[in-house]
Amino acid sequence: CSSDLLYKQTTNGNVIFSLADGGTIDYAGQAGAAGGYIFGAQLEIGSFATTYIPTTTAAVTREADDVDVTGSNFSNVYDGNDGLIYVDTVIEHAPTNKTGALPSITPVTEKLRPTLVSIEGATIANRIALVAENTTVPTASRFGNLIVYTGGVLQANLGTPDTHFTTTSTGRIAAYFNTSSFGITTNGNVASADVTGTVPSNLNVMYIGRGTATNYLNGTILKLSYYSRTSVNATPGEELRALTQQ
Repeated sequence: CSSDLLYKQTTNGNVIFSLADGGTIDYAGQAGAAGGYIFGAQLEIGSFATTYIPTTTAAVTREADDVDVTGSNFSNVYDGNDGLIYVDTVIEHAPTNKTGALPSITPVTEKLRPTLVSIEGATIANRIALVAENTTVPTASRFGNLIVYTGGVLQANLGTPDTHFTTTSTGRIAAYFNTSSFGITTNGNVASADVTGTVPSNLNVMYIGRGTATNYLNGTILKLSYYSRTSVNATPGEELRALTQQ
């Protein structure tokens, strides 16, 4: 006979793993090889699994998932002028018991901004951040937001209508920035654009999944692409739509 690994949750909250045969969890295993090994089992609240958290005899708080691109790795990606960011993401609703940024502080009662990508200088006075507006309500829609600061002065704050998300949690978001204009779109819809403002200089780090002045991403990034504007055509609005169509 064949065996399977099943688990069930008891009424008092315990989770039991067991060898099973045909759905019966009292199967002892084949003769001479009874039992089995389980490694890396992990149970957590949420609709998707996070990175593995090694533990022994005590619970451990998982570290935040984020990536910092610095030094020559950053300069090889960012040319200091303009660019286009594309992100395919799944965003969980904002947790009601923490800020989503660091494990702590006050409960979320309204919106928070989980960060997809943030390109920054030595301070947050110069930054280009692609974020998602989010709420504590699982059924509420999210929307993309491009925020640009130069010398501490807001240059662009472009959002996409929440109706542009085809579901309440998934989105293909693309945003562009150059010396004279900014734009953002989600899921192939018409881009929101701004033809004023300047791009900050002296940027030296790209944060993925977090930002200095915005929250950690509560979700997953399925794909992230960065394009130099020199590699794309002169109609960024249509290009953004093509990139993000589902």
